[in-house]
Amino acid sequence: MRRPLLYVIIAFIVSRLLYLWAGVRFDQCSLDHFWQYIDISLLQHNLGQSIWYLHSQPPLYNLFLGCVLKLSPHHTALAFHLAYLTCGLTMAVSMFLLMVELRVSSKLAAVLTILFVVSPSAVLYENWLFYTYPLAAMLALSALLLHRFLSCPKLGRGAAFFGVMACIVLTRSLFHIAWFALFVLILLAWKRRDWKVILCSACVPFLLIFIWYAKNLYLFGQFTSSTWMGMSLAKITAFQLPEKERLTLKNQGKISELAFIVPFSRIEKYTGYLNRSKTGIPVLDQRSKPHGESNYNNVAYIDISRQYLKDSVYVLKSHPEAYVIGTVKSYGVFFLPASEYPFLAENRKRIGLLDRLYDIVLYARLLHHPRTALKDPSIPMTGKVLNMGLFLVAGYGIAVFYGLVLALRALRRKPMDAPLALTVVFLWINIVYVTLVGNSFEVGENNRFRVMIDPFMTVMVALFLNEGIRKMSLRGSRRPELEERPG
Repeated sequence: MRRPLLYVIIAFIVSRLLYLWAGVRFDQCSLDHFWQYIDISLLQHNLGQSIWYLHSQPPLYNLFLGCVLKLSPHHTALAFHLAYLTCGLTMAVSMFLLMVELRVSSKLAAVLTILFVVSPSAVLYENWLFYTYPLAAMLALSALLLHRFLSCPKLGRGAAFFGVMACIVLTRSLFHIAWFALFVLILLAWKRRDWKVILCSACVPFLLIFIWYAKNLYLFGQFTSSTWMGMSLAKITAFQLPEKERLTLKNQGKISELAFIVPFSRIEKYTGYLNRSKTGIPVLDQRSKPHGESNYNNVAYIDISRQYLKDSVYVLKSHPEAYVIGTVKSYGVFFLPASEYPFLAENRKRIGLLDRLYDIVLYARLLHHPRTALKDPSIPMTGKVLNMGLFLVAGYGIAVFYGLVLALRALRRKPMDAPLALTVVFLWINIVYVTLVGNSFEVGENNRFRVMIDPFMTVMVALFLNEGIRKMSLRGSRRPELEERPG
């Protein structure tokens, strides 16, 4: 196992040097203007208060940004890049070790891990300052830590697993406190004899998450890690209705005037929601950042999002076809190659040939239209389907259906296969969870959401191929015996 792992590490290092030679550079432009980020000056000079009053996002990623800005103010790009390279190497090693521990042959595990970590998609996200890539690395690490905890239930291993899980919840609002609690309950139900170590391992991470949610309930009236759900849901419900239908509903008093203001618009457009008095807290009062971007953590966005949510719920009940249209678009984007994302365009141009090769050979993307093709009525449905990665769709199908079969099969053999079974269950639930939640509440960035579970899909495909290879080798070894038998 050591030699294949060494090959994975060497491939990772060499590929990064080659991508650097090809012109790929770490992109931290998002630091100045992304909606999810607190103003740089507040991160540098008012970090503690700004993090505490952050309601639009979980705190951990902005805390990471602030710490880097404070500790390395003159070399932030280098510091961020080193951190992301560490995430990439962690993900590569975690994927390989997890496959081997799940009984995939080390050679197959090495090949699939290398194909994954040297791919343009992996490298492009590794060179972009956003939380998607660290989350993918943390999820891959969490699966490995879970398997090791299940194989030897000790407090240190359990604390490591649940600690990483808490970091995931406190980084991305898609991963809810209920997501964390679900896996605690699954482990308690299956590993009853180890209930003490499970609870002791999970209690502090869960308490940290609960404190953050309770803080938001006390300060902002919402038991959540992000107050943006209404704005996200409006994109996939109300704004899938034609403007004429929205106008009719507004005139009937069924929905508000926000149905004509695109979600996440500049705060100046929401004039009716700007009457609140100042709180005296910069991160809540600031309307715009120095570069002109709106501060989406302004306290006014809480009520704005609430109203979008009310409108969305009404449209969902009265015009469910709008939501169906929105989710179809979501899944269409979900199965595009992850590199097909606007904020990666500059680096993607530098490796265009390799990116196209991956699209054709490994993803089976037979046509190449931009993301906007999903909205283009002149392109037939077959063209839109061929524009997706057909092997991505197939790989996803294998991950979901074979993963379920494998988990059920292993669960019947308890307790011998409990670590394998519960780890596969963990992989399977996360694949389904991210798919359903990500595509049910957002339209437009769905292939970026899939990046977080691409390592899990790769592991599931590895398990599928490994079993197929094993069965073929068994058949091959039996054939000569049959031929030697007398007739």
